[in-house]
Parts: sequence; C-alpha cells; structure tokens
Amino acid sequence: MFLIHIHVAVYNIVGTGRTPIPFNQVSPICTIASGFYTTFSLYWFLIVYALCPPVLMLIFGSLTLSNIHKHRRQIRPNLSEINNRKREKISRQMLIMLIVQCTFITICTIPLALQRIYGSNTSSQQKSITQKTLDQLFLTIAVSLGLVGHSLTFYIFTLSGAMFRDEVKKLIMKIPGCRRIFTATGTQVKTNRIPPVPLERRNV
Repeated sequence: MFLIHIHVAVYNIVGTGRTPIPFNQVSPICTIASGFYTTFSLYWFLIVYALCPPVLMLIFGSLTLSNIHKHRRQIRPNLSEINNRKREKISRQMLIMLIVQCTFITICTIPLALQRIYGSNTSSQQKSITQKTLDQLFLTIAVSLGLVGHSLTFYIFTLSGAMFRDEVKKLIMKIPGCRRIFTATGTQVKTNRIPPVPLERRNV
C-alpha cells in the first residue's frame, strides 16, 4: 500500500505561500510539480481515493459473505428450514449494509475528486468574484462530504441493518442501568398501544 503513494513524496515540492483568510500568513506549503504529474495526480486521486475503496469493499465483502454461506451449507447441510431462513435473512441484511456503505462512500468522495479536476482545469481562467465564491463554496461542500463519508459508518449500519441495531441494543443493555431504561420504555409502549376492536363491535 505504501508503494501506491510513493510518488507523492517524489513529485510534491515544499515551497512558501500564504495561508487562507483570516490568517493570511506566509508559511511552508506543499505544491504539486507542474506538467504531466498534475494531470496524473488528479485522476490518480479520483481512482484510488474515490472509486477503488468502495469497489474493493463491495467485491471482497460479497466474496466473504458468499464463502461463509457456502461453508455453512457444507458443515451443516441438514439444518431446519427455520434456521436456513434466519441465516439467509442475516446474510441479506449484511449484504444490504455493505451495498449502502459502499454507495454512501462513493457519493461522498467523488465530488472532492471532481472538484480537484475542475479547479485544475480552470485555474488559468479569469474568474469574477461571484465565480470564485461559488468555487470556494463547492470546495467546502466537497471537503465536508469527503470527511462525512468516512465518519458515519456507525450510523449507516444502524439505519440500514436490523441485525446491527439488535447487536447495538444488546451491547447497550449490558451497561449498568440501561437494561432498566429499555425495560421501562418497552413496558410503556406496550401499555400505550390501542387494543384491537372485538369482532362483534366491528359488525355493528
């Protein structure tokens, strides 16, 4: 993995420049070498940072789930139909969680890669203050999405997988005092449920 990024140390140049407003101070900065490497770095960032991770996650995750499912059938071929349905449901939930995570990461990382390509292709153009402001807004949104894509995995799993929610609930209930809260909440929900209408009343 280190060899993939070794060109960054070779073709990046340490220089001086001004930090963004409001600091506006001269400080050392790293700049990319001009020429062919500028174009190469942009598309390398798009492929390695935005596209490869979710694609590899989806491929190897699917192969892992398929391998686990195959070995289970070889080890215990005579499981009951209920157990088979339960295992298929778990595998389906894990696959859904994997697909949702890969899709979310792709959506969050591609805008930053596209923004870098756009910024490099339009860097020599004369832009108005409005266009510069819009470009800065796009950059801020793209960077924010890139950070969000790698920090919300827990919430993605919680929203997309019932199995993950159940495991989180079991983990929380092991904390002293939390079991009592969950039990009281569940009892209150059952108490507040509207009782079903008897069949005799429905026919009236």
